[in-house]
Amino acid sequence: MYYLFHKYKRQSFYFILILVMLSNISCKEDKSNQVTNENVTAHVNSSNKPINLSDSITISVNFSNAGKVGFDIPDEYFNNFNLEFKNDKNNDSVIEKRIKRPSNAFVITNGIVRKIDGKINISFYSFFLGPSKDHFKFIFNNEHPILINEKESEMFFNLHDLSNNENYLILNKNIKKDNDYYKKLDSLFLHYKTDLNNNRFASKLNDYFYYNKLSERNPKSRVIGDYLKKQDTIIYSPPLNSLFQRYIRHNINAPNFLPTEEDKTLSGGYRRLFPVQLFKFLSLKQNKNNQEYAKARSWLKQTEFYKKNAEIIDEEIATINNEDFKDKLNETIVLNKHGLEKKLTHYLEENPADFYLIDFWATWCKPCIAGVHKMKKMKLPDKLAVISISLDEPKNFEKWKSTTTVLKQAPTYFMSNKKENKEFLKFLEVTSIPRYVLLDKNLNILNEDYFSPEDSKFLIGLDSL
Repeated sequence: MYYLFHKYKRQSFYFILILVMLSNISCKEDKSNQVTNENVTAHVNSSNKPINLSDSITISVNFSNAGKVGFDIPDEYFNNFNLEFKNDKNNDSVIEKRIKRPSNAFVITNGIVRKIDGKINISFYSFFLGPSKDHFKFIFNNEHPILINEKESEMFFNLHDLSNNENYLILNKNIKKDNDYYKKLDSLFLHYKTDLNNNRFASKLNDYFYYNKLSERNPKSRVIGDYLKKQDTIIYSPPLNSLFQRYIRHNINAPNFLPTEEDKTLSGGYRRLFPVQLFKFLSLKQNKNNQEYAKARSWLKQTEFYKKNAEIIDEEIATINNEDFKDKLNETIVLNKHGLEKKLTHYLEENPADFYLIDFWATWCKPCIAGVHKMKKMKLPDKLAVISISLDEPKNFEKWKSTTTVLKQAPTYFMSNKKENKEFLKFLEVTSIPRYVLLDKNLNILNEDYFSPEDSKFLIGLDSL
């Protein structure tokens, strides 16, 4: 018997979005006297450009007293931003905010934290905003927002019930065997299929969740790509974003992955969405300087999407010039445990390796030290040398010596407070630690902001070198 996973054509299974943004917690305030409405209009968009009113929507929240509520909203580049509505007065107020419409159809999410029986409970409220309206009105009930529209509210309650259903949340964690996983997922699909059959947007969100869950188990499955390539109607939503980003991450270097004009099998929706999602992928810090993605960067710069957004894209995916980096590196001075001051490049030559992982840390940084302990428990590739560089203040040199000895870091160095070193850190945009930079043996940057040891991709990436 074939599971639904193996079928290419299906109506898939519904699920709403799971997006944990603690900044979107709704706050309950004490009720007071109600007075005259107060309207506040704000213009919000990611690029800070004036909003074209014909390409925008209004979101309004009706408060009966003081309180605040926030939504996670996708922008046109699929990046989420928080839109907060706050009423400081204990009276009736309607607060309106106008934003650029990111897509004809999209989903916004609100998260609420409650304490129930002494335990923290998080609920998610997600709202579908469709193409037929340009003003979406909410009521804040002192706990969470309610969309004022019977049809959309009915859809919301279905989504809310599913998004907080533990069967979905724990599906991937509790089922180890692939066949059991697919059976359970298909069973959930069949259970909810008929409830959403008459709503094309709900069915579309169904698809996103279903294929997203499939891709968690088998991200390189041909089924995933075939599904995405046929999509014409697009709903900007967390499950679609997760699905598409995973699809790109696992297939970007596959033959014939980048779309061509000659490929007539691709839908218009896929052609529109692919460069947006590729831009999002390439703009991630860990991907910016990855030379494996040079072909993808070149492809992106040939698209109409790039021509319309060149300034923003160039700024976000700009790579570090390796020659400039080497010049800065060659000027960087560090000290060893004996206080001997030399160029960092000299110490690297003393520790030859095919690859270097530079670990910027400090004795006061608990996550840094946790990362050191984590790496000590790993079997790192023999061709990799981890170079620990402390960013402690000069007055803490002795503390660094004792701490690095206890941690058994080697090779380990202390960065002095020289002007050249500050320029080097500024060049790399080291504004927080821990920070990991991956180099090859010729000191070319492979990744300027590599994964933390706490991330499962840390060891996977190193093993693939």
